[in-house]
Amino acid sequence: MLLSLPPETIERVVAFVTAQDTVGGPPPGLYTLMQTCRYMHCLLAPKHNPGIFYRLFRGRFDLSAPQRRSPSLTSNPTQFAAEAQHRFVCLKLIRNRDFDNPEVLNALYVVYAMILEDDGKNGEHLRWAGLSKFLEGYFGRSSPYDDFVETRSLAIMVQSQWLTSETLDAESEDERDAMLSLLDPHLLGQLYVSGNLYLSIFQPVLVNTQNAQLDPNLNYGIDKSASYEPRSRSASQLLHVLSYFGHSLDIIVPALAPYAILAYVLRVERYRLANPRDVPSIRTERTGFGPTREDFDHYNAACQAHALPDPSPSHSTSSRYDMDWARLMCRSERLLSGTCVRPFRPGDLAGSWDGTLLLPSLDHVKTHTGDGQCGLGPVEYLSRQPIALELREHYRCVPPLSPIVHCEEALGIDSTRPVLCECALNLPGKSHEVDTCTQRDKMYHASSACTCDCVSKRVEPNESAVTEVLLTGVTPANFAVAWGSYRFQGRVRMSDGLVILRRDPVGFGAATPAWLFGYVLGSRRLVGRWHVGSLQNETPWEGVFGLWKSTT
Repeated sequence: MLLSLPPETIERVVAFVTAQDTVGGPPPGLYTLMQTCRYMHCLLAPKHNPGIFYRLFRGRFDLSAPQRRSPSLTSNPTQFAAEAQHRFVCLKLIRNRDFDNPEVLNALYVVYAMILEDDGKNGEHLRWAGLSKFLEGYFGRSSPYDDFVETRSLAIMVQSQWLTSETLDAESEDERDAMLSLLDPHLLGQLYVSGNLYLSIFQPVLVNTQNAQLDPNLNYGIDKSASYEPRSRSASQLLHVLSYFGHSLDIIVPALAPYAILAYVLRVERYRLANPRDVPSIRTERTGFGPTREDFDHYNAACQAHALPDPSPSHSTSSRYDMDWARLMCRSERLLSGTCVRPFRPGDLAGSWDGTLLLPSLDHVKTHTGDGQCGLGPVEYLSRQPIALELREHYRCVPPLSPIVHCEEALGIDSTRPVLCECALNLPGKSHEVDTCTQRDKMYHASSACTCDCVSKRVEPNESAVTEVLLTGVTPANFAVAWGSYRFQGRVRMSDGLVILRRDPVGFGAATPAWLFGYVLGSRRLVGRWHVGSLQNETPWEGVFGLWKSTT
């Protein structure tokens, strides 16, 4: 009887059947109909009827992120049908735990892209495919290191992006320690998205910085005449061709270290930082500087909250990952028309951050100096230190949107170039702060109040005008009395979003500064590595850190 119906009516029946499949994965009803006879197979096959799969994709996958990141993405039924087929094949590979399939690397790239686009629908497909169980089985195999290094690295990245508080809570201590040991060798691997594949953190981060003066009042120790673009891409840098809506995109293989650090720090933070017995209970019982039991409890509670979803997000789920997607594309020579690649979004760093510094045991490092495979070791090799800071962003732009500039005498920055005031961006709720606004000239003013006439009016946002982001920050007062007071200053490398911060102790004389290098992952997680000393002088060790932006 069904075969006697006109094709248009059959398509309506198919649309109704597929709409009943509320779980992830390919719609079983559609494939059941395709297998009834040759006529139905030809009528419903993607090759002959891509419109069905186009509607299927729009109804079952998240589409706002692809359209936002690539406005020229056309609603071509053939391309959408091919993308739907490609994703369903990859999801079935994950569901079948086909670890030895030669296409497992491509499947993991598709999964990674789906996570970066997830607004709810993609996540249903990944849960249907049993992504967590797939990764657990992959890492639990007897010889996971026999795999191609890129596959193993991508599996670690996917797992770090797919981690939830429930997943971490469900891990036993043995499982957690096993993952820490697996992640450990990757913590000191490639950190930077751009540059050489195994660029050391001790090499100058910016071109021509070898002769930079490390005066803390001048340029954060960075030569202002230097180019702030990363080194040219070397031949050894890995690229991957991603099939994406009928297009082939060259993407940079994501640097593994930031994702390994994220997963590592989250697991370390599941262990409570123990309270020493002789520590006073509250601040009023403590004389002078130092933590109390109340401070330990507050830090431990914050650690448990780091894996929780944002209760009041300022961005949609997928838009938090726009910068992660842009870093994949920042060196692509084959972009969809209209794609805007900006690996940093103004406002993502402004606000309050807290987290953990992990320090290697110096005795352990001295024993293994020069061993490139030596990481921080298991938990017993670390010391652990709370860290918190309040960051502010300052902008430069070309061409100038207004004659307003910051007064930056205290920072030692050339103020003859225009700088964006907060009102030039119209980014409410992002904690942008302006020290001083003055007319564009070479005069400096020490006032801390904003005196420009444009404070009360709003203009259309123009983030693309921002060419440089400078950072200043301090330790919150209540945190400083417990764990130490520091000031921070630095900048963002706009070409790939690398955050560079210098941390100077306050009130400790000529104490050695610390340098932090990292990336923002998912808009509210800043992870990377740090070391004590200057950019030129190598130190025998470096640590890792994880910071989370406060949502309150």
